[in-house]
Amino acid sequence: MRPTAEPALSHEHDDMRWVDAAGARALVVWPAYDVAIGRIESHLLDPERAPWFELSLDGRRIVG
Repeated sequence: MRPTAEPALSHEHDDMRWVDAAGARALVVWPAYDVAIGRIESHLLDPERAPWFELSLDGRRIVG
């Protein structure tokens, strides 16, 4: 999602905000969420893995 995107909150959510990985870790209460944030961060920062997560503006994969 782009930082300028406006999410549509469901009945399960009452707020949203953009934060960096450290900010997200400070907010989560479940250990598994902290692990997930770390995995996402490592995949997106790895130059060999990151391209697999890139999408075009119309939502299509760019690599592969």
